[in-house]
Amino acid sequence: MSVIQDPALPATIDERGRLQAAWNQLNLVLGFFSRIDAKLSVVLGINLGMLALAGSRMPAIHTMDWRMLLIAASFAAAIAASFYHLWKGAFPDLNGGTSSIVYFKSIAGMSESAFRHAYSAACPAALANDVLNQVWRNSKILDRKFTSLRRAFVATICAVAPWVVLLIALPASSTKL
Repeated sequence: MSVIQDPALPATIDERGRLQAAWNQLNLVLGFFSRIDAKLSVVLGINLGMLALAGSRMPAIHTMDWRMLLIAASFAAAIAASFYHLWKGAFPDLNGGTSSIVYFKSIAGMSESAFRHAYSAACPAALANDVLNQVWRNSKILDRKFTSLRRAFVATICAVAPWVVLLIALPASSTKL
């Protein structure tokens, strides 16, 4: 992958410029997290609404024929798959970032004074490399979150057809025995 050089910019960037560019890149990547999390919340809300409406109409299992049980099971499987992927999207794997003075898990593993010392001792080039490592790590996490969102969305779409059949076939007010 090549980067197009703007002719108005100098051909080389000094260490501080590289550090600033790294921070800008990290902020760009971090900006996508809230977008993915908002979409995960929307899919969660849709799932909960579908589940609540289907559950409010569900009669006792022993009163359902095999076709309705099959439809209910297919709805349950699809909605369960969606919930699983929502969980994976909300809590992705955060391993990595060892010995980083930018990654929050690494910082949390240090004492306050050790973090302050390590950060103060870092030269701009080393800090820029650490920030770029964090850009890469957050991009991997973001990719996992997006994949989970896509899978949750597809599973929810798969749950719609059996859910609609359940709503049509089951009475609006059922008595559970």
